[in-house]
This record gives sequence, structure tokens and C-alpha cells, in this order.
Amino acid sequence: MKYELTLSITDPKVFDVIEPEITRFTKDRSTIKINKEESSTNILIKAKDAVALRATIDSICQLLKVYESIKNG
Repeated sequence: MKYELTLSITDPKVFDVIEPEITRFTKDRSTIKINKEESSTNILIKAKDAVALRATIDSICQLLKVYESIKNG
């Protein structure tokens, strides 16, 4: 089974923080694409299986936690 998930974050500034990490993300079973819009950052995840999807989501959540800690000081 294949999975596709779009995560929309209502903070366009998050793009600048996590984009460099996402561009280095290379996995055989999942891919990530990120784009910035006027009022949001959108992340598209495609995964070949549920385990790969979960691992990719976990990686993104870790990046978002770092962003939040920096933002909130």
C-alpha cells in the first residue's frame, strides 16, 4: 500500500528553518517535498508503507520541536 500525506503549517517562517534538513532527507521508502506559500508552509510526504510514513512524520515532528523551542526562546 502507498501513502501520501500533506502537512500544512500556518507559519511560513518554519520553511526557512526546516527546509535545509528536509532537502538532505533521502530514504528509499519515502520522500518529502516542501513549499512555502504566503501564509503557510506545506510538506508533502509520500511513503511506500506505514512504517516509512511514521518514521518520516517522526523526523518532521522532531524538526518542528526544535523550531518551536527556538521560536519561543
